[in-house]
Amino acid sequence: FGTGYGAGGSFFCSIEGEFFAYNDELQTVVLNVGVNGIEEYAFLGCENIETLILPEKYFIYFRKGAFADCVSLGNVYFPSGLQIIDPGAFMSCESFTEVELPDTLHGLSSGAFANCISLEKVSLKSNPSFKRIYNSAFAGCDMLREINIPEGIEVIGDNAFAVCFSLQDITLPDTLVEIDECAFYYCMSLESITIPASVNTIGAYAL
Repeated sequence: FGTGYGAGGSFFCSIEGEFFAYNDELQTVVLNVGVNGIEEYAFLGCENIETLILPEKYFIYFRKGAFADCVSLGNVYFPSGLQIIDPGAFMSCESFTEVELPDTLHGLSSGAFANCISLEKVSLKSNPSFKRIYNSAFAGCDMLREINIPEGIEVIGDNAFAVCFSLQDITLPDTLVEIDECAFYYCMSLESITIPASVNTIGAYAL
């Protein structure tokens, strides 16, 4: 465990990188107040984790691959205060069906929820610092049917929603200016998409 002190002398710690990686015994992870983040690959490949309970306060970040390939992990309540989800943090969490992220989030990094093949619904909220959905954030989410992209988002990155076979319609915010290459590539069920007048760049094969 990494440790440190916050404002006012509050004690915080984080789960260090690869600390529990590939541990087949873990089924439930409960983090108490005082844990403010999970480092790179801390729970990578823990295939039997089904439940993750995060602290209600002061939890700020998931680093790269923190819970990648945790194929049995069910839906997670992400608390207010969460700011950072690094690349691939929940990649291939195949049992997720819904993700709701708080209005404290600063951005969605590359591949954050890629290949979550059972994910059906994503709820995002506006934040002045949340301006970009990075490359492949939800790529390969076969069952994704519903997502709201909130006001404030300016860029949808390469392959952000590529190969989301079940996505049927999506409304883009008036703040959007750029849809990058292959952003919605191979979204075979997409029937309706409204592109606001604010968009001035659409990459190759974006739609």
